[in-house]
Amino acid sequence: GQTYKHFKTGGVYLVTAVGLNEPDLEPLVHYRDAEDPYAIIWTRQLHVFTGKALDGETLVQRFVQIG
Repeated sequence: GQTYKHFKTGGVYLVTAVGLNEPDLEPLVHYRDAEDPYAIIWTRQLHVFTGKALDGETLVQRFVQIG
């Protein structure tokens, strides 16, 4: 999987899978802390994961690919 850095926490996350939500086939991203193979798996809608977020008054990428 690819690694991404979160804009707010600075955490580095490993994308473990991209899947589809069964009822509506919406794309989902599954990811976890890159350093801990036993970490909780988090899930976000693909458009949210790849989208922008406010950092103060500035719009920035929510996750930036770093590896």
